[in-house]
Amino acid sequence: MNNFKLTYSYNGTTKDITGITSNYTRGDQIDQLGEEFSFDLIDNPLDINYQGNRLELGGKICFENNGKPVYTGIIEDESREGLSKYKYKAYDYAWFLNKNQVFVQLVDCTASDAIRKICDQKGVQIGEIAEMNTVINKVYNGDEVSKALKDIITQEADATGVEYRMEVRIDKLYIMKRDDLKITATYQLAPNEPPFDITNVIGDYSADSSVKDIVTRVVITSGKEKDAAIVAIAENTNAAKAYGEIVHYETVTDKEMGDAQKIANKKLKELCRKKISKRLKLFGSDEIRSGRVLTFNNEELGLVGDFLVLSANHTYDNINHFMTLEIQSTKNNEKGAV
Repeated sequence: MNNFKLTYSYNGTTKDITGITSNYTRGDQIDQLGEEFSFDLIDNPLDINYQGNRLELGGKICFENNGKPVYTGIIEDESREGLSKYKYKAYDYAWFLNKNQVFVQLVDCTASDAIRKICDQKGVQIGEIAEMNTVINKVYNGDEVSKALKDIITQEADATGVEYRMEVRIDKLYIMKRDDLKITATYQLAPNEPPFDITNVIGDYSADSSVKDIVTRVVITSGKEKDAAIVAIAENTNAAKAYGEIVHYETVTDKEMGDAQKIANKKLKELCRKKISKRLKLFGSDEIRSGRVLTFNNEELGLVGDFLVLSANHTYDNINHFMTLEIQSTKNNEKGAV
């Protein structure tokens, strides 16, 4: 059950454009910061009822479903198809984090405080930031805000082994532990029917496996140019016997030297496994985007346990809402680890 509404704001004026728009899509990927939204609009110069509808680049859009804001963003792209059809693309406020640069010197800051300091300097509103206590000592000079934040989160993850998810929701920044993003998503077909768990009704499904990018040995070196040295090694001898020795080199700073073996082990865990890509179509849930964890119990398709959403693409058409997800198991043995 869905009731969509799209509003457009520009130069202090806001108007409802639901009646002249259609084909709403929303999508993101786990390795990219930001969510994209696209839609079609009618502007027909030959029809007095549909003239003057074109939108301005830089205008703000807000998409609601059943009265609840799902997405806000800024229009960046316009394309025209034929006489009267225009397609627009908008990007959420993570766009500013990718484009804006920062200069900041961090001295003995916890990771959480370092992130708050950068956000305060750049006027980024915070929704929620998980407590991260790794001490940060670093200067970010002209780095993109997103790059600086990701680097801080990576330092925390390397030191603790905890995975985090950074994203913008509506107009606020959220950084949360991945384990806290496990949800149960539901869909309601009609007002008089109870909602059901979307993982119980699976549409199109495909799965692909590959070992072309597998790594069997990770070597960590110091960051010193003149006297660089190997400081840690992690390897999987069984995988090396099967696929040959495939080495990945990683450089650490002086500050990271104490965590070099942890970093090597973590990187090997990420890289020494088959890549198994599972794609499926489900009824849509506005809560789902990359980084969420869903629980499946479908033995026939080999979907049993918790799965991380790598990418999510939503389509809203008339009253229907569907989504196509790419997922992978959160358990190493189900990801195809070797």
